[in-house]
Amino acid sequence: MKTLKGSDNNRLAISIGPGKYTAHVARWLEYGFHHFKAGKYIFHPFIRPAVDENESAAQKAILTTLESEIVKTYESGDAPSE
Repeated sequence: MKTLKGSDNNRLAISIGPGKYTAHVARWLEYGFHHFKAGKYIFHPFIRPAVDENESAAQKAILTTLESEIVKTYESGDAPSE
């Protein structure tokens, strides 16, 4: 996970994902590669099945977290004024 600050120091972006080398190998596993010794195309998808299986739980977790953070920000008085 990387946290990046914007140029105005008010914006924050968080990037969640695998590192450079992990992503490289993950692509081979997810989409397949030709194994020269075995002489066949090999793939072991793991990302798409995991997303499909956990999509509703992830959406619920995101909505719950966003709601609680918005309420917390509003109640603390840190919300931006118009």
